[in-house]
Amino acid sequence: MSPLRFAWSLTALLALVLTLLAPVNAGVAAGSASASSLSVSPSSNFVAGQQLTLRGKLGSSGGRPVVIEFNMGRPGDIWRLVPGSRGRTRAGGRFALRTPAPSMRGISYRVRSGKMKTPSRMLSALTQDVWLEVESGSGGLSDDQAVAGQSFSVRATTTPVLAGRTVTIQQRVGNQAWVTFGSTTTDQTGSARFIVSAQPAGQLVYRVRAENWLLNGDRVGWTPSFPHYVNVTSDPSPRGRAVASYRRSSDARAVARPQSTAHSTYRWGPHLFDFDWEYGESLTSPPLQGTRRRGGWLDVSDGTGRVAIFNGAMQMESGQGVSHGSLWSVLQRNAQARGRWETRVMPLRGNSPVMIELVQPGASTESCVAPSITIARLSPAQGVVDIGATGYDGSSWNRTLTLPTSGQFHAFAVEVRGRAIHWLIDGKVVGRLNGASTVIGKKLTVRITLGGSADQTSDISQTLVDWVRGVPLGHGRTVRGGAKLSRGTAAGC
Repeated sequence: MSPLRFAWSLTALLALVLTLLAPVNAGVAAGSASASSLSVSPSSNFVAGQQLTLRGKLGSSGGRPVVIEFNMGRPGDIWRLVPGSRGRTRAGGRFALRTPAPSMRGISYRVRSGKMKTPSRMLSALTQDVWLEVESGSGGLSDDQAVAGQSFSVRATTTPVLAGRTVTIQQRVGNQAWVTFGSTTTDQTGSARFIVSAQPAGQLVYRVRAENWLLNGDRVGWTPSFPHYVNVTSDPSPRGRAVASYRRSSDARAVARPQSTAHSTYRWGPHLFDFDWEYGESLTSPPLQGTRRRGGWLDVSDGTGRVAIFNGAMQMESGQGVSHGSLWSVLQRNAQARGRWETRVMPLRGNSPVMIELVQPGASTESCVAPSITIARLSPAQGVVDIGATGYDGSSWNRTLTLPTSGQFHAFAVEVRGRAIHWLIDGKVVGRLNGASTVIGKKLTVRITLGGSADQTSDISQTLVDWVRGVPLGHGRTVRGGAKLSRGTAAGC
C-alpha cells in the first residue's frame, strides 16, 4: 500500500471512530448539564429576611460540602459566599439549604461545591411598606381631620401581607420623638385599625410600624409608615386637609459600578461593625458582620420624612406628596474615639443637603456640635462636597471640593489617628488636619442628616446610604498626605 493511500485510510478510520463516539460524548455532556438543578421556595412573593429553601442536586453523587453564592450582576462583580450558608449534599447529590432572603432586587443565587455548580436563580424581594388612612368619624369634617374630645380611626395597610403581624401606632411628642401608645395585629388582608381619642385642638402626627416578623425561621425587620398629620379642631365645620402620607412612589436603588474605597485601597480591617442591610434587617438591628456587632440606628424626624430600610440600603426620604422638615439617623452604642469610618452615600432625588458627621453620643439633632468631624456635607444642587471639623474650644476647619453627587454613589471616609485627621473620597486622600487636639479624644459616633426647612415645603428629596463601616487602627496602611484644611466656619454651620 502506498504511503498516500495508507494516510488516507488512517484519516478515514479516525473520522469514522469520532463519528461513532460523538453521540456518546454529547450524551454524557448533556447528562451532566441536566443532572445539576436548583429551585428556590418561595420563588416569588417573599420579603427580605423571610426564610428561603434552596433545593436541587449537583452533577455528581455522594455527600460533599456545598455553599450558597450570590452575584449582583454589575460590571466587575464576582460570585461571593452568602454568610452562614454552608451545608452538605446527601448520598445522591441532592441538597436542601435554608437561608434568609436577600434585600437586594435582581440578585442571583447558586449552589457550588468545588468546581461543580448549579444553574443560577435570580431573586427579587418584595418591598415592605405601611400606608395610613385617617377617618374623622364626623360628617362635618373630611379625612385627616378630627374634633377635640372625639375619637377617630387610623387604618394601616401593610404590604406584603403577613397576616397576624404586630403593628404599633406611635405619636410624635415634641418636635421629634416617637412614643408608642397602642398595638394590634393585621388581618388576612394585611390591614389593622386603631381608634384614637383626639387631644385638644392642634396638629397631631402619627406613624405606624409593622414590627419584626420572627415566625417559622423568618427574620423580617420592622418598617415604618411616613408621618401622617391630623388637624384637631374644636369646630366641627369643614376645614382644609392636613398634610397626609401617601403610598411610596419608588424604592429604586441605583445600580452602582464597583468603585475604590479607603478600605480596599489601604487594606483597612477587620471591621468593628459593618451595617450593610442585606438580609431583611431593620434600623435597630445590630450589624451582621464585624468584631463588635452591637448597636443600631435611631431615626428622628421633625417633618414629613422617614428613614427606613429598602432594597439593601438605608433610605432617607423627605416625604411623599408634601415635603418639609429634616431627618436624622444616628448610630447608637458603637462609638469610638479613634479609628476609621467609611460610608457609601448617594443623593438619589432632590437637592436637600446631606451631612455625614461624627458627633458625640446623645447629640441626636443639634447642629454644629463640638467636638465633631464632618466626614462630608453633600450639596447636590451645587455639585460640591465640604469636609471639616469643630473643636470643643470653638475652633473650626473646612475645605470645599467640586464633586457631582446627585445620582452617583461615592465612598466617604475619615481616619482619626493620634492628633491627625485625614479625609478620603473613593479611596483618595482629599484633606488633612494636624494638631487637632481639640477634636480628638472624645468618643464619636456616626450621624447622617437629610436637611430641610421646618417652615417651608420643598421638592421631595431621597438619599441612599449603601453601607456604614467602622474599623479600628492597627491594620493596613496609615493614611498620609492630603491638602490642609483652612481655618474658618465648620461645614454646615
